[in-house]
Amino acid sequence: MFIVDVLVLMGTREDFHPCQINILLKFGQRVFNKIENMGKLMNHLTRQLKDPEHQQDAEECIEIYNWIKDTDKDGCVWSSRWTPLVDITFKGYPSDIRRYKLNITGATLLKGIKNNG
Repeated sequence: MFIVDVLVLMGTREDFHPCQINILLKFGQRVFNKIENMGKLMNHLTRQLKDPEHQQDAEECIEIYNWIKDTDKDGCVWSSRWTPLVDITFKGYPSDIRRYKLNITGATLLKGIKNNG
């Protein structure tokens, strides 16, 4: 019942992707927190796009994000697939500003995506 209460507090079922609801119902609050954090990822990348110094990194990360989403059978971007491809730099406490940049693995994947595109 707690899970249903969380869905009501966070929004309607229509606000969530079906795979998010299924996982939430299976594994509870701990998984819900991970889903919510990955949802915030695009907010961070969109904010990073506005910074000319880090715009190129954000564009590359968004390409990888979209590729992961397109290739996942449920259309989800799991942290276990995303995190190994990027380096994350935090601006510092108390800010939650993050800068994302592809690491060597992510850059290699992006190069492969562009060559096979």
